[in-house]
Amino acid sequence: SENSEALFGEKDVAECMKRIEVIDFHQEMDIGGIKVTPYRAGHVLGACMFYVDIGGLRVLYTGDYSRTPDRHLPGADLPPVPPHVVIVEATYGVSPHSPREERERRFTAMVHRVLTRGGKVLLPVVALGRAQEVLLILEDYWVKHPELKGVPIYQASALAKRAMTVYQTYINVLNSDMKAQFEESNPFVFNHVNHLTNSNGLDGVGPCVVLATPSMLQSGLSRDLFESWCGDSKNGVIICDFAVQG
Repeated sequence: SENSEALFGEKDVAECMKRIEVIDFHQEMDIGGIKVTPYRAGHVLGACMFYVDIGGLRVLYTGDYSRTPDRHLPGADLPPVPPHVVIVEATYGVSPHSPREERERRFTAMVHRVLTRGGKVLLPVVALGRAQEVLLILEDYWVKHPELKGVPIYQASALAKRAMTVYQTYINVLNSDMKAQFEESNPFVFNHVNHLTNSNGLDGVGPCVVLATPSMLQSGLSRDLFESWCGDSKNGVIICDFAVQG
C-alpha cells in the first residue's frame, strides 16, 4: 500500500555494495562450512548457477539457464557431481523449443518478408542478452544479403549501447567462436546498426528494423512505436523475448 514502508532504501543498497566480493566461475567458496561454487548458466553474460553443498546435501540454485550455446555464449555448465535438489526458474519449464538454427531462419525470413513489402519491423527486446544476440543475427544476415545494405537497423536502448563495452571487455566468458572472431576483429562493432535516441529519428525513414525496449510492449519506446506503426499492414512486430499473455 501507499502507507507501507519500503523494505530497503538507498543506504541499504550502498551497504550491500560494500559487501560484494568478485569470484570466478568454478571457484569454491567456504562460508561457515557451507560450500558454494558458481557455474555458467548460459543465459546472459555473467549469469551463474550456484552449486551449494551443506553437509553433503547438494543443491543447485539458478534462475534462467540454457544448455544450448547461442551466438555469443556457451551453454550452461554441468556440475561434476549431480545435485540432490534443483531449484530453478520455470518460465519455459514445459515449453518445447525448436533448434536454434531453425528459430533463426524463421526470424530472419520474417524480417526479410516485412522489409520486402515496404514495411518497418519492430523488435521488442530486453536490453541485456537478447538484444546483443539479435544484433549478431541481423548483422550476419545483412552481410550475407547485400540487397539489404540500404535498409537501416536501429538499436534504441541506451542500456544496450552501454552494455556493448562490457561484452567487448569480458571476452573470456564468451563462446569459442566469438573468441576466435575477436582475434580478427571485434564482432560487437556492427557495420549495419545505428543507435537511436528517440522515435523522432525515424521521421521520414522507410523500411527499417528497430530494436526497442521494453520487451513486453507495456510502455516506453517499444510501445510508442507499436501504437504508431500498427495501423499499417505492411509493418510487423516480432516478439523476440518472453512476454506475458495480453
